[in-house]
Amino acid sequence: MNSEVEFVAVDMPSANRLTIHILAAVAEHEREMISQRTKAALAAAKARGTKLGNPRPLEALKYANAAKAHLKPAPETLKLIKNWKAQGRGLREIARELNRLGNRTPRGCPWYASTVRSQLLAAGEFTASS
Repeated sequence: MNSEVEFVAVDMPSANRLTIHILAAVAEHEREMISQRTKAALAAAKARGTKLGNPRPLEALKYANAAKAHLKPAPETLKLIKNWKAQGRGLREIARELNRLGNRTPRGCPWYASTVRSQLLAAGEFTASS
């Protein structure tokens, strides 16, 4: 609304600025009410002695780690990353080179410095202080 750009709501094409303001205010109020009800319900459950959170966190962690285990780059890609890092290349430079070669992350996304770093950390080739 601050940008002064006119737009049309698909589900309400006849809506004008006033209508949009009113609907936005109602939505904001409803969001706040949902938040308050949720907080109150959690507090009441806790007061009744209900244990909140995952009842089996270690089991959940095991499943989460197993789900991530298959998300490793191809051995050739990891070898390239390690070699380039050993040559003194920076994380951004390595990511740029992998993308230039058309290489993708295990999830099929472009490489970023943070992605390269996480792969090196997972391989034990990088420390958090490096």
